[in-house]
Amino acid sequence: MTFSKDFESTYINSDTEIRNKLDSARLRQINENRARLVPIIESIIFLGRQNIPLRGHRDDGLIDSSSSSSIVNEGNFRELLRFRISAGDTALQKHLENTSANATYISKTTQSEIIEVCKEEIFDILKTKINSSTYYSVIFDETTDASHTSQMSLIIRYLDESILREDFLEFINCHKENYDKENNNKEPVMSGEVLAKTVINTLSKHGFNLENCVGIGTDGCNLYRGSVNAVGTIKEVVAFFNASAKRKIVLKSCNTSLINLCETRWSERHDSINRFKSELISVVEALEVVSEWNDRESASKADSLISGLTNPTFILSLFSLDDVLSETHTLSQALQTKALDKMTANNLIKDLIHSMTKKREEADKNFNDIYEDALNVMKELNITMYLPRSWSPKKSSQYLNQ
Repeated sequence: MTFSKDFESTYINSDTEIRNKLDSARLRQINENRARLVPIIESIIFLGRQNIPLRGHRDDGLIDSSSSSSIVNEGNFRELLRFRISAGDTALQKHLENTSANATYISKTTQSEIIEVCKEEIFDILKTKINSSTYYSVIFDETTDASHTSQMSLIIRYLDESILREDFLEFINCHKENYDKENNNKEPVMSGEVLAKTVINTLSKHGFNLENCVGIGTDGCNLYRGSVNAVGTIKEVVAFFNASAKRKIVLKSCNTSLINLCETRWSERHDSINRFKSELISVVEALEVVSEWNDRESASKADSLISGLTNPTFILSLFSLDDVLSETHTLSQALQTKALDKMTANNLIKDLIHSMTKKREEADKNFNDIYEDALNVMKELNITMYLPRSWSPKKSSQYLNQ
């Protein structure tokens, strides 16, 4: 009878069961621990949203909640926690005062872990939106940051219902992604092929369908320039003259001026290339003047640039590039206007494709025209056109017969 009454009491009042009491205590402890993390997580999210760095000169140890400021710079995160305490956050104050040093959850390691969790949460939301949109484009650019690390920024462009969005996805350490596991003696070249491989691997890793990627934007990424690079040479020449008032005066004395190559506006890039082609002879003359200076650094650089500009391959590349950009100029200007509608843009694109297709069909005739124009400039510069030395490897049988 006694056992039956105990069973009935336990069944009706399940809170009195030892297992449930233990579970309740555990649940209460979990909720308390989560409550302690709330102000810490909120502070990190706040600083992230405001694009404010977290860390300072001293970022370890306990926070003295009795003081509203510290002698040394402890960083924005720790100062924000101190501000919350002074503003009346008793839960945070109690946590920092009564918790051991290894369980405060404010160390730089915990900060990084919380930021990583926030990243995963944001990424899941973005991934859901992008996948529901089906089609997307990627925009990426690579640069070396202040810590001498090759960083690539990856952005996804997609349509969220009726709103066109460009959302940052992540930073990628290009060297770590491509060369960390290889022989250290191998040159870590950051070519266009390497960057493309990095983007493909990243998208595949995150589960994006590569077949749904309908566009790529590199924002003038300098690693996509070829080994024989007319654009790179032009940039060097423009930078050389712009870096010195004395050199600029020499350029003006030759009755010429140069335009910087705009990385994003292709219509302005056309103007820059066209100006450089038209003024090539004057630019070489200006460099020849600088090459005679007593300033050996300027003179040596001028000699090097003259060697590049008077290379027949460069001149042919320059004239060929100007010819192509003259075809795309009209479309480039139209695409940068605010009032352009889709139908007009489609018609302009079709016209350009038709024009370029016709050029390809008449490639020999078009190149002959480009060649003649380039040859006239080379004659004025006393440059001799030559063909690259051809060489065919001997077969092993030929060596045996010698």
